[in-house]
Amino acid sequence: MGSDQATHELLDDRTVLLTWFLPAAVSGAAVLLAVTRQSRELVVHLGDGADENNDRHPVADRVEAIRTEVERDPLFGDVTPEGSRLLRQPGDMPLGGSELWDKWRAQGKERVLAWPHGALHYLPLPLCRTGDRMIADDWTVTTIAGLEALMPAAGPVRPRRTAVLASADGGVPYGLHAEPALEEHARKVADAVGTDAATGPAATRDRLLAELATADVVHIAVHGTLDQDAPWMHCLCLTPDRDDDGRVFAYDFLEADLRGVRLVTLAACESALGRFDRADNVRGIPSALITAGAQAVVGCLWPVRPEPATYFYHHMHHRIAHGTDPERAFREAQLATRARHPHYRDWGAFTYLHGRSKGAVA
Repeated sequence: MGSDQATHELLDDRTVLLTWFLPAAVSGAAVLLAVTRQSRELVVHLGDGADENNDRHPVADRVEAIRTEVERDPLFGDVTPEGSRLLRQPGDMPLGGSELWDKWRAQGKERVLAWPHGALHYLPLPLCRTGDRMIADDWTVTTIAGLEALMPAAGPVRPRRTAVLASADGGVPYGLHAEPALEEHARKVADAVGTDAATGPAATRDRLLAELATADVVHIAVHGTLDQDAPWMHCLCLTPDRDDDGRVFAYDFLEADLRGVRLVTLAACESALGRFDRADNVRGIPSALITAGAQAVVGCLWPVRPEPATYFYHHMHHRIAHGTDPERAFREAQLATRARHPHYRDWGAFTYLHGRSKGAVA
């Protein structure tokens, strides 16, 4: 961890940086390193050994099982019994004992900055438990893809303006159903910030790229598709026009200069997902936006019902429009959505990914 000292200096007094090393394909061990201004903690968990084919991340199946179970209809509970069991025993990922988390809280820590590894990029960490408490009960949880996100980046400061786009029919040519709720969702989010949403024929690929070139906050409500074999083909489906088919791929964002964009929020199925390689390079739309210079991306780890998704993004963008820092607005929206829609599948899907910005550190 060559940048460890710089990372330690950049952490603020209320933050714990958690990172996992999972060399289980070799040794059957998983390691959690926690760094605060005061100290470091190292937790080692000895697993059951390696996958003999060495071609599957050691916790991929567990993370996928957690997401699958959380998505299920919980009937009369907030999560299914199996989902609760998985979140209490998150397998080969060492979270540290409850006494460690109690110590951090006693030190005034309230923010977890997670640097995941492999499949853990797609784990709903706030839903996991340490002792008898869910992490989301006490902590604001955001993530980074690498230590470079902790370093401030120079770039233009744009005038404050939020752009909202939605296309109900953009995915229809590719076998997806029309979704009028997306455009209604966008109008409600736009109302929260005092603007008009670009919907229907106005919500084109060119319009999106133009808004990303001038707005400092952009919200996109569309169908999305993820190609697991080709993550740079991760796609958002906007409205076709005469010049293109409406699709915007992850690689398209790599050609844009997004250094003035404070936040991109995505109301699209599995918009926070992607794929990682053996070197833990993450690919997909969120990582493409971050690579292009966006300071933060909020997306969904699974499809969310329209009502809680609209409530979450309306609350978050309303708070940002009234001067709240995006990360704090994310936390406030998470808590408000949990209070109104307590099923884990409704409020636990949203995840916040930091890029390089002054907002990522104190």
